[in-house]
Parts: sequence; structure tokens; C-alpha cells
Amino acid sequence: MRGSSGERGGKAQGMKVVDMGGVILVHSGREWDFEQAPCSRDMIRHLERNEGFVTWLQPKDGSVQDQFPAIRTRLGYCTMSLRMMKAVW
Repeated sequence: MRGSSGERGGKAQGMKVVDMGGVILVHSGREWDFEQAPCSRDMIRHLERNEGFVTWLQPKDGSVQDQFPAIRTRLGYCTMSLRMMKAVW
């Protein structure tokens, strides 16, 4: 079943929900409060040059070099697709 936001179960198209049990929150970005998923082509413009939505996470047994960006949605913290990262940076 597909909702209006493009989400399927625990996954939005192009994004995976991060298991927060194995990571440390380094920096929390703003929550994505739009109806559509941030990875949709229509919504990518909201990410352009906008680091405010980016959350940085680090694996518990990792170092600074292992940190990765994520975005906070209604599903939780989700990985960012390459297209989303290109829009932000």
C-alpha cells in the first residue's frame, strides 16, 4: 500500500529508517514536516542549500569519519539518497 507521501511500511522511496539503537545522535536537524517524502522529485527543492534538515549520526563503535547524514521524518530518522545530498550540498 502506498500513501500520499510515497512511504511503504517502514520505508520511504529511496530512504531507509535508521535503527537508532546502534547510533549516537551528533546533531539534530529540523523535522521534515511536509506531507510528501523528502526524496520525491517535487520536494527536493526544499532541500536545496538547506542544511537545517540534516541530522548527523555516528555508529556507537565508530569515529567521526563514520558519521553519516540523515533526515528526521514521521517514520523516524531516515538515510538520505544521493540526490537529496546533492541538493543540500
